[in-house]
Amino acid sequence: PARRSLRLMEFWRRFARNRGAVVGLAVLALVLLLAATAPILFPGSPWDMAGAPFMPPGEMGMLLGSDSLGRDVAAGIAHGARISLLVGAVSTVVALA
Repeated sequence: PARRSLRLMEFWRRFARNRGAVVGLAVLALVLLLAATAPILFPGSPWDMAGAPFMPPGEMGMLLGSDSLGRDVAAGIAHGARISLLVGAVSTVVALA
C-alpha cells in the first residue's frame, strides 16, 4: 500500500508539471460539469424554438443567443456535450474490449 501511494504521488507530481495535461484535465472537468448540470441549467428541450432567429447573446435569457431557427445555442451545446461524452465513453469501452 505504501509503495502504491508513492507511485501515485509521483504520477501526480509529473502530471502537475505538464501544463498541457493540467489544462486538458481542467477542460474535461468543465465539460463534465456542464454535461452533468445541463438539465438543471437548461430545463427545456434544446430543440425548442424559443425565440427569433439570430438573437444576440443575453436576449430573452439566452446566454449565447439563438441560431437560425431560434433555438438556444447554449442549451444545444450543454445537451450536446452529454451525447458527445456518451459516444466517447462507448467507443472507448468497445475499443478496450
